[in-house]
Amino acid sequence: MGSTGTSGNHALIFGGTGIQGWAVTNQILNGYPSADKFDKVTALANRTPSGNMLWPKSDRLQVVSGLDLLNEAGQEALEKQMKEKVPGIETVTHVFFFAYIFKEDPSEEITINVQLLERAITAAEHLSAHLKFVLLPTGTKAYGVQCLADFPFADKLPLSESLPRIPEPWQSENFYYNQTDWLASQSRGKTWTWCEVRPDVVIGFVPNNNWRGIEKKCGLVTGRVGNDRSMAGFDYFIMTMFDFDRQLDLSKEIKAWNEGGKAEEVDSKTAWWTAFERFREAKIIP
Repeated sequence: MGSTGTSGNHALIFGGTGIQGWAVTNQILNGYPSADKFDKVTALANRTPSGNMLWPKSDRLQVVSGLDLLNEAGQEALEKQMKEKVPGIETVTHVFFFAYIFKEDPSEEITINVQLLERAITAAEHLSAHLKFVLLPTGTKAYGVQCLADFPFADKLPLSESLPRIPEPWQSENFYYNQTDWLASQSRGKTWTWCEVRPDVVIGFVPNNNWRGIEKKCGLVTGRVGNDRSMAGFDYFIMTMFDFDRQLDLSKEIKAWNEGGKAEEVDSKTAWWTAFERFREAKIIP
């Protein structure tokens, strides 16, 4: 796909090679929500992607790696690095923030993930006078699904954004609230707005991750599952312990689709099938 956009919009995607960041980059390059919505897409990655990322070829895309949001030199050094490494940083209009670092200790997790967000958005503000929108994904931990047997809204299904924050002690351990509070405060009186989205389990695909045991046997692309920034055992936790109803109210999502003139829905089976087909294409599974 060549460059056909005339919108002047530039998407800056933090965590562009993670599950959600990869998917957003892929969707934009494939013409969603429209072929001319974004003139430029910058996918930021902490590490240099290995191999083919399986995105459609596009001269609108640039992939930039090696940015350290938590560098010890501070905000000014980060902004200098971004200005040097990201061509067109001064034209950024939309920021999609998918960076995350897991910490077992809740207070540490809050501190580090708020700092990630603060540094990223502050840099985008300082470097581009055209910033107009920030998207932050959180998740159903905002509804307390991690409380398991103590899930506070089991009688309030489907889960909607109008529900109050979860009770203590869970509330003070959830960094989502700290991030959204910071965005609300930071955007006040500014020309840019922001949106929080709350997905449940994300059925996704990352072409530069795979499963060690079957790599050699099946001639797969080498790599690794997880890293020092992810939670060990997360797949077991999600697939076995989250065995209770937690349907989401999609009213706002459907309203946004309809206002954009493009409503669509993908059922769970299709989502799983699409993800597995992408893994096969990337030679991550047989």
